[in-house]
This record gives sequence, structure tokens and C-alpha cells, in this order.
Amino acid sequence: MELSRGTAYGLGMSQALATVAVVVFSPMPRMHMFLVQALAFNGTVVLARQEALVAQSLGLGVPTVLASLLGVLFSNYTYHMREHGLSGIDFSADAVDQAGVWDLIFWCHCLCMHCIVAAIITSPANVYGLISSTSFMVYFLYRVCAPKSGGTSMTQENLNILGYFLGALQCGCQIPSQGQGNGATVLMSVVVLDYFLGVGHTWDRQATIETVTNCRLFYVCCASFGVAALYATWIP
Repeated sequence: MELSRGTAYGLGMSQALATVAVVVFSPMPRMHMFLVQALAFNGTVVLARQEALVAQSLGLGVPTVLASLLGVLFSNYTYHMREHGLSGIDFSADAVDQAGVWDLIFWCHCLCMHCIVAAIITSPANVYGLISSTSFMVYFLYRVCAPKSGGTSMTQENLNILGYFLGALQCGCQIPSQGQGNGATVLMSVVVLDYFLGVGHTWDRQATIETVTNCRLFYVCCASFGVAALYATWIP
């Protein structure tokens, strides 16, 4: 177990070095985003005014590095959790309250990674659609992975899964036609990785913090290396 913890910690640290190297030596993907205000006029959708289409361009180098540093911070918190007596206890609401910073860092990292991937594959993207789709995916993923103190409600779990896939579908619908094949493959990879995160939290009827920790470390490492690879190789 110490070996696996050390390996996970090493990967968590090394992903930051790999990400920085990729950002420094690879061409920077840029996210092109726009806002549209439109009206229906005689059955035709037209812009509300000439200035309604507002386009902006944002480089993704800094956000990618910051997300990677969140992964390092999460790995560091995780490595020292055993010293605080948290690794062997059940994964419950009380345990999450005790490790609130650790939990917050992970979900911030998860949100950042989803936003970066969605920004790359949907560019040029509608800002509202991008925010909506990533918020749906991360929020309902969080709900799926939250500790179930009062038992599992199948109705609520089904609603969580439905909400997540609505976000994924909304993201998929925004992928431009010229990058549709590559974008759909990347989005499916994100969905599969999120699936494994959910399984890691819910497979055991009463998971421990150590089980959830291993699952989250695996997720952070895969997400960080995956985003670095996407950053370096993306061709729309």
C-alpha cells in the first residue's frame, strides 16, 4: 500500500512537469468563444442587433498549467491524509467534512479539466452553452460520488445519471462539424473516465476513504496526462 501511495504521489507530481513541458514546447490551442443575442422575426432567427455577436479568443496555456497544479496540490494532501488518521475510516459525510479542503481541491480540479476539454473540442463555442454543459456534467458527477448517509435512492441516482448525460449531450451538440470525429472521441473518453470515477465511489456498499483516495488519484493522473496529450496533439 505504501508503494502504491508513493507511486500515485510520484505520478501526481510528474504530471505537472509533463504539462508544463507540453505548454512550453507545443503550439497553444486557443478557445474561440462568442455570445449571441437573437430574435425570431417572421419565422426566421436574426441577430437582435449588429453587435450581438461578440467573439473573444482565449489561450489555454495558463488554465492548463493551473489545473495541473491543482492536481499536484491534491496529490500532496492525499499523501499526508494517513498522518491525520483519515485513510482508514468510512467514506461518509462526516469524513468529507473533516477532509473538506482535500475534497474541494479535487472537485475544482475536476471542473477545470472538464472546462479545458470542452473548450478545446467545442471551439468556437457559445459561452452559455459551454458553462451549462460543463456545470451539468461536474455537478451531477459530484452528486453521484457524494457519500450516501441515508441509503441510496434509486430515483435520485437515476436523475443524477440523466443530468450528467444531458450535460454530455449538450457538449457533444456544440462540437463544430469540422472537428466532429475527433471531438466525439475525446468527449467519449471523458465520459468513460467519469464512469470509472463514479464506480470507484459506489462499487463498495460502504467505501472507505482509502478506496476513494485511490480512485481519485487515478482520476487526477489520467485526466492531467490526458489533457496534456490533448493540448499537444489537438487538430480540429
